[in-house]
Amino acid sequence: MTHANLLAALRSHDALLVHCSRPGKGQDPKERVYPDDLQNAIQVLDRGIGTLPCSLIWPAHQATYGSVGIVIKPRTFASVKGVVTGDGGTTYDDATGERSKGRTVPLTMQNLPSAFTPTGEHNEWTVADADCVGIYFAPGRYAQVAERTGPLGPDAKYPTNFRNLTMDDVRKDFPGLPIFSIVEGRVLGFVHNPY
Repeated sequence: MTHANLLAALRSHDALLVHCSRPGKGQDPKERVYPDDLQNAIQVLDRGIGTLPCSLIWPAHQATYGSVGIVIKPRTFASVKGVVTGDGGTTYDDATGERSKGRTVPLTMQNLPSAFTPTGEHNEWTVADADCVGIYFAPGRYAQVAERTGPLGPDAKYPTNFRNLTMDDVRKDFPGLPIFSIVEGRVLGFVHNPY
């Protein structure tokens, strides 16, 4: 499989690879919350020092781990470290900065069509050596992110709640990056497909 095959498949399905800010996090002091988590993810890509879990979405399958995230473009075919239809069960290793393999398998021409199988959960791809080409904003008026609502508690956890973001909020947090969304069965927000 080549990089051109990979990008052609993403284009033909009107698909996006997105790494989202999960709304159900932030209690652990080591976890970053929006927008720091996404800015850190962009730095991981820029420095080439880690692997990010991504959701593969397209108009017929929009399941992600959050409603706002970064849109990722792999630089090479080898940038895609693993794929799975559904949640891959990958975990982060603090020591190496890498994601575990979980249930993901290497991407091939043979399993590429199954990567575009809609499921009840997100279809996980792990990606390194990629570029952030925009911001994903889920369809709707608001995107939800985690927000810390107070100081670290006696249980060594932060209290958290959900915060609603508008598209204007996201534009202010990530100036200069185009915003993509899936509306009425197609990806909107760009003059040219990002792939």
